[in-house]
Amino acid sequence: MKKALRHPYILLGGGVAIALFCVALLAPVLAPYSPDEIDLDAFYQGPAWNHWFGTDNLGRDVLSRVAYGSRVSLGIGVTTRTFSLLIGLIVGCLSGYYGGKVDLVLQRLVDITLAFPFLLLVISIAVIFPQGVFAVFISLSLVMWAGAARLIRAQVMVVREREYVTAARAFGARDFWIVLRHIIPNSYAPALIWWTMGLGQAIMAEAGLSFLGVGSPEASWGGMINDGAQALRVAPWVSLFPGLALALTVLAFNLLGEGLRDVLDVREQ
Repeated sequence: MKKALRHPYILLGGGVAIALFCVALLAPVLAPYSPDEIDLDAFYQGPAWNHWFGTDNLGRDVLSRVAYGSRVSLGIGVTTRTFSLLIGLIVGCLSGYYGGKVDLVLQRLVDITLAFPFLLLVISIAVIFPQGVFAVFISLSLVMWAGAARLIRAQVMVVREREYVTAARAFGARDFWIVLRHIIPNSYAPALIWWTMGLGQAIMAEAGLSFLGVGSPEASWGGMINDGAQALRVAPWVSLFPGLALALTVLAFNLLGEGLRDVLDVREQ
């Protein structure tokens, strides 16, 4: 724990991540305007004291929309990554612990999922559902789990051969108890690193879907970048500030993941 708190990547990435989550939680307090408040007399107004990040084509305050957009981007990133990890944990544990035909069937399912181009598969699933946060959540979760399953399977195959697992079997412990008590607690490090480093990927994927018009209709960073794409020469701030927020968020979680890998991965200690 002390080593983690001294790691520069964890300090920097974790500090920025905490600040971003605070902005998302306190958006109604921090945002000077409603994200959907239209003022046609102030459209494409540059950054000024009354609109720090300027306004868009409908006169909406960009700062307020960036603050509220953090709720959509971070919320979808955390929930989809967590749900994907749960699916990957179940599949990876079953596949790695039992092996044989169970492993063969589950790994072929993983291979099929990973064989498709990521964004194409996500869009194909998302268009099945009505446009909104739920469609993005389901589509990303049903695609991202495969990477977690393969990673956890490899770790479980190592842990299941350890002496304490063999001893638990000898004492008559059930498979469910062995997996819950011994396998998962000793396989958490790769899963935690995968979850953290993949948050940026999930947020980028949500932004990509919103940019393409498939994502959430609510204020989101990808949608804001798309809104300003046609007016880059006239009002570059409409796309610039949500783009910077997106880049900062991805960088923060990548740094946090790199730091956790340095601290938790025994091969690098």
